[in-house]
Formats: sequence, C-alpha cells, structure tokens
Amino acid sequence: MAMFGVVGAGPGVRADEPPRGPAAPSQQVSDAPADYTAQLLQHIVGIELTIHRLQGKWKVSQNQPEANQRSVIAGLQGQGTEGSVRMAGMVAGRRAKPSARQTT
Repeated sequence: MAMFGVVGAGPGVRADEPPRGPAAPSQQVSDAPADYTAQLLQHIVGIELTIHRLQGKWKVSQNQPEANQRSVIAGLQGQGTEGSVRMAGMVAGRRAKPSARQTT
C-alpha cells in the first residue's frame, strides 16, 4: 500500500460540486470560509492499494425456485441486448435440477 499527499483539490475533487450523501442540498463548499477549505484541501491524503486477489461467488439464480428462474430468464431475454441474452443463457444453463435441490 502506498500513501501520498494531495496538494490542492486534485483530480476528482471539485469545490463547485454539490455535496454527496445525506448533506442538505443548500450546503455548498463555497459556503465555508475560503481559508477553512484551503486548510482542509492541504490535508487530503490519497492511498493506492495493490489488489493481489479477488474472491467471490458466481450466483446465477440457481438457488431460486424454478418460477423465479423462468422469470429472470424471460426478463433478460426481453431486454434483447447481447449481454442480457448471454446472461439468460447462463441462468438457463445453471438451473438446478429438481433432484439436486435441497428440500427443507
């Protein structure tokens, strides 16, 4: 991991942007005193992370009831894009067989 300081606003930080998140829309960076925002900008620190591995699970609705799977397939096919049609094929190809499903 590397850490580096950012002098000034730097890329991606704009004083003219509206606040993000739960802040009230009437609050603007320009509402704060200029010396205060200048001081804050000098203390922005960026970090760089090196990712060595990503880990996850591939879930394609195989844990859903058959009716849900059919609905997902139909919805994806109905979108008609190349990606959605391919994804519909993956969902259809990974559908759990009735004997393989767990019953509780």
